[in-house]
Amino acid sequence: PPQVGAWILGALGDSCDKACANVDLACLEGIWPESAEELSTIAHQIEFGCEDVQRGGSAYDPSATDAFCGWESFRSGPRCDVGPPSFTARFCPCTRLGGHSGRFNCQHPDPSTMDKWSATKQAWCCYHRGVGCRGGADATPESTASTTAPPFDCSAGWQHWRSGWTTSKKAFCCDAAGRGCPYAVAGHGSAVEARSLCGRRDQALPMPRSADELRLLDSSLRAAITAGQVQHAAWLGGIFSTITDRWEWDNGEAVSRSGSWAEEKLRKVGPLSVAKSAPWLAVTADGAWRAAQASQHFAILCKVDDE
Repeated sequence: PPQVGAWILGALGDSCDKACANVDLACLEGIWPESAEELSTIAHQIEFGCEDVQRGGSAYDPSATDAFCGWESFRSGPRCDVGPPSFTARFCPCTRLGGHSGRFNCQHPDPSTMDKWSATKQAWCCYHRGVGCRGGADATPESTASTTAPPFDCSAGWQHWRSGWTTSKKAFCCDAAGRGCPYAVAGHGSAVEARSLCGRRDQALPMPRSADELRLLDSSLRAAITAGQVQHAAWLGGIFSTITDRWEWDNGEAVSRSGSWAEEKLRKVGPLSVAKSAPWLAVTADGAWRAAQASQHFAILCKVDDE
């Protein structure tokens, strides 16, 4: 979990008091950024892509509206309690000093109740409360052995998480601590804007081509939803080709070749008539894939662990 003075990106419309409380911490006054460079460093640390860092000037700064970030607040006094507009997220410094109860109620009256927890709740309660931990270093969501020790230390190896962490560690730490998520929200926009925004960062939209890659996408999506960065859906790097009459990833590969799980996802998207009228692929907040029009406005998830 974040240490003293660690930065997080709050949910849209949340004050920093609320954002920090949501992760069992408290907002820390007095360490707000004093330059565009400082905010750029903060954004990089939490893997948020600021398309442009401006001076700002709102009481709730530092903040991000889509991918446009502002660093300076006109408010000279405390600002942890200031709430931004519903379309803006605040950069918040959090500390362990607080005593909040946490994001989840981790009490479990019986194992059958604990087995019904979401993947995010299981990981969070394991990491923060030592409750419901499953398996060891190669833990998977299907592991059944219960223990009080988290399977991974989400601080160990953090500087080299992209190449040094396993799929299981990335998925667990992304759910438990919002760290090591292979996909990060870069903004919101249309299907064309999504490809342009990721492309300018030498990144790509999600194109899961294995069950492991799908697992990492799902954990990243859950983390973005928890942070308030995804409301309804996010773009995938897929489009329906009328030439080949199939769904294809942006690199030209057939989506169905990714595996039987991909075929099942596409089957639920709908018949070809739906694909032809809405030929862009997206993933909804519940993990389902859907066909969409290019003009629709969804979250833009860019792949960040290839850097």
